[in-house]
Amino acid sequence: MLMLMSTLSGSPVQFFIYTQLMSGFAMFQSPPLYAKAISAWMDKDRGIGLGVGMTGNALGAVIVPPIAGYFLAQYGWRDMRLVNGALVILIAFPAIYFFIKEPFAPLAKQSADQRSANNVPGHSVREGVGTPTFWMLVVSFFLLGAATTAALSNMVPLLRDHGFEGAQAAAASILLPALGVGQFVGRFISGFLLDRYQTAKIGVVVIFLSFLGVGGLYFGAGVPVFVAGAFFLGLGLGADLEVAAYYAGRFFGMKNFGALYSLIFGPFIIGNGVGGFLMGKSRDVFGNYDNGVLGVEIAFVVACALIMVLPPYVYKRAKR
Repeated sequence: MLMLMSTLSGSPVQFFIYTQLMSGFAMFQSPPLYAKAISAWMDKDRGIGLGVGMTGNALGAVIVPPIAGYFLAQYGWRDMRLVNGALVILIAFPAIYFFIKEPFAPLAKQSADQRSANNVPGHSVREGVGTPTFWMLVVSFFLLGAATTAALSNMVPLLRDHGFEGAQAAAASILLPALGVGQFVGRFISGFLLDRYQTAKIGVVVIFLSFLGVGGLYFGAGVPVFVAGAFFLGLGLGADLEVAAYYAGRFFGMKNFGALYSLIFGPFIIGNGVGGFLMGKSRDVFGNYDNGVLGVEIAFVVACALIMVLPPYVYKRAKR
């Protein structure tokens, strides 16, 4: 689909169809797949394993845009899309096809149901969905998805409201690198904390960092504060889905990890779509971001409260 984007002819219908197909196919290689593979192999150091394994997102955000920018400047956007697609085929596809394996491979002759029933502990999907813990996670990560994306997608207009000329260039050259570094660092920090402290309340740290980041971007009075805000928002963005994956494994086990984590991940993605729209709409209606930012911070507080009342882990880490 990335390569097919190079054939766009200017038709709005064609553009809509292609972008929807690309978004849909992208979900087939989203975090639940990688989180399941990592969680299945690792128990004692699962947090740091998820953190290291999911740094690919942050690294890709740093490495790929300059490559795409070079081809965009030298050859145009059509060739840039061909290069994007080639990177997926030449690097991502063989890495996953040849090297990602399940630890249950020796039992490959058994059916999936037999492997699940006989060898992997965990809740059934119905059991997991029937717990209050599941719904607290769904609501909290929906709110996190909405709040973080609302702040991220409106970063440039926020800079304009602060009087920055060339806000687009400032965001690209200063804030986005700070955000990317924050995401990279946030994965390691959250992974270490999840392994070090066996309590779900670690998620509160992630939410608080995002809370500080949005506050810095909105209330900042200069470039250093804006950069710090982007960095702290990146710390939270870098850890949220990793924390959700860790929770899914510890609360519901590995038996139906993929299904249950996806049911938590899905609302997060829906929140991504809703948050940016509501933030922008608030700016249109009220003429400023005051109410939108207040809504974002309230969403963080509610998500934090839900995480605070989560029960102890059900499937605890094996003793060292």
